[in-house]
Amino acid sequence: MPRRLVLGILLLASLAAPRPAAAAPCELQGSPHRARIRVPVPGGAPLELELTGAPLVARFAAGPRAQVETLGALQIAGTALELPLALARPVDAAGGAVHLSSEVEVVQARPHRAGLNLVVELAPRTTTGAVLSPVVVACDAMTLRAEAAPTGHAAPANYPSWLARGRSLALRQRADGPPRLQLRASEPRSLHLDEVARRGDRIRVRAEWDDGSTVEGWAERAALVPAPRDGIGHGGWAPAGQAVCSRTSGHVRKAMLNTGARVHAAPGRGAWAEAREAVELDVEATSIDGWVRVVRVPGVAEVGACGQLDHAWVARTDLTFPAP
Repeated sequence: MPRRLVLGILLLASLAAPRPAAAAPCELQGSPHRARIRVPVPGGAPLELELTGAPLVARFAAGPRAQVETLGALQIAGTALELPLALARPVDAAGGAVHLSSEVEVVQARPHRAGLNLVVELAPRTTTGAVLSPVVVACDAMTLRAEAAPTGHAAPANYPSWLARGRSLALRQRADGPPRLQLRASEPRSLHLDEVARRGDRIRVRAEWDDGSTVEGWAERAALVPAPRDGIGHGGWAPAGQAVCSRTSGHVRKAMLNTGARVHAAPGRGAWAEAREAVELDVEATSIDGWVRVVRVPGVAEVGACGQLDHAWVARTDLTFPAP
């Protein structure tokens, strides 16, 4: 058989062969206590919204951030800016080198190339602000946090024999292997570690936090300094303050947004939400050229708008007002 014909048959066979299916996305459903998303607006700047207790689905499929869609009466879709994640159960990762308590704080997550897994950055409950990354966790071991995470942590009862010299420490699963994990802290020499074993200039260390999470791995001796015998001080994590709002809106009344109606960023343009079913709104009592400004939607607010909406307009004909 001529070589050109053989190559042609092989090429056709490769084209006809089924392509491997794309990895299934990791999907998490729940009603997180608070989430922030960026919503695209056709022909205008995107909106940043804060969702409070709204039922939603977060899909980790491509890119560093999850795509979020609300599941309630008002349909909104956007990209997650802040998404409160948590472990649904204790997890052992990195071949057993890492044990994670279900109380560990998930700082951020991104899709894993294998699908149905997430690569997460974690912050065990400790006063030193330690961060562990990257850790691969199964999708079904993750959940959306329905309640705010604790803001204060008790100091450890004892102190280990080593401190990380800087703000970060690379860990290896094997003494002769490449770095696989990284611990980070807010301040140098604030990561406390117990020595487990030693091999040349590599020391196997173990860190344990107040919530029961642990990590173990090999570190460079040059990246460690002996911990002082009398320990070091610890500073508590204070809850973030909230801005004080004094905004008020006069002449506001209740209304129902009809099923199928859309919410726009400006009168007649930039639709960014749609009603799956009737939605109760607070709207201004007056209209402008047949358009009414929406002041409040339960569980939805613009960031920096004092719990209200600044870019939300609906057609007057899409509203039903209660009988006086």
